[in-house]
Formats: sequence, C-alpha cells, structure tokens
Amino acid sequence: MRLAALAAILLAALAVACGGDSNGSESAATPAGTATAGPLAAAALVPKLDDLGYQLTQQGKEPAIIGDVDSALALYQKQGSPKSVQVRVYVFPDAGNAEKQWAAYAEAFRNPPPDVLGTSAKNVDATSPQVAQLRKSYVTAKPDGSGNNVWTDIYRQGRVVALVQVLDSATGDGMAVRKPVAERIFARAP
Repeated sequence: MRLAALAAILLAALAVACGGDSNGSESAATPAGTATAGPLAAAALVPKLDDLGYQLTQQGKEPAIIGDVDSALALYQKQGSPKSVQVRVYVFPDAGNAEKQWAAYAEAFRNPPPDVLGTSAKNVDATSPQVAQLRKSYVTAKPDGSGNNVWTDIYRQGRVVALVQVLDSATGDGMAVRKPVAERIFARAP
C-alpha cells in the first residue's frame, strides 16, 4: 500500500466530509444542536495484535489529518510473511461529522487510484465483519502476484471512524484477522 497516495485520498475525503473542498480548506464542522462528548484519544483505540502474530512496526498520528480530528495510525507486519495490517482511527468532535467522514471514505475506496494498493487493483464489495454501527468493506478483485488480497474495512460508531486494511491470502476471507481487529478498536469506543 502506498502511504502517500492513501494520505491524499484520506485528506480529500476529510475535507469534503467536513464541508471544505478537496483542496484542503475547512469550514465549521459541528452541526447545530449536536453535543460534543468528552475527550477520547484515537491512540487509545489502536489494538494490540501480538496474539494474532502481528508485530507493530509503526505508530503515530495520521499525517494527512488537519483540524480538530484526533487520529492514530498503526502498521503491523506478520513476521516471516508478506501479511500486514494497517489501522487508521479518527475521533471526531461529534457523531454527525463522523458519519459524513465514514460515507466519504466508503465512496473514496470504492474506486481508489492505482497508487493506493500498489498496483492497478480494483476493489469489489466484500462482506463486512459485524462490528460497529456502520460498516463498508471492499476486497481487491484479483489476488496480487503472491496470491494475496487486500481487504479494506471502513467502520463508524459514535464519534469514531476506523479504516482497517488487511493484506492476507486470497484463499480465505481474512475474517480471522479483520474481525478481531475491528472488535478490539470498538470495544473501547463509546
């Protein structure tokens, strides 16, 4: 997965969802009458995956996020294999903006630019793990040269939006990793 291309998609989708344009301009994002809940740190929602065999290789803030959205990015690698997991968690000031962002990401990943997945792969609809209030999932239409697919799962619950990408064998559905990752993120989300 190419982080620069993914960051560009995420930045464009975030600007549109928050009422700005895809050039990164913002507008006031809290709808009238929507209460903002107390503090919730995105980094606190990043799951541990050691028991699944995935080691954390990188963690920090999402570099493309601006404004009052708290974010966390975590990359994991399964030792001795090409399998990997990428988790992006966003905490919005209110549920309304979180839902707009979820919808923007769900649309943006329907047909991502070729650089996002590293090849000119096409996404098709996939079954989502039954986690969170809203969810949308995609899988690459064809396996890569190593026989792997990329699953992209986009979730929203309350003020939290999570984007999870799993690179795993195309012989299965990736649920053995996809579902526990989502459950761990949302087990701590209000």
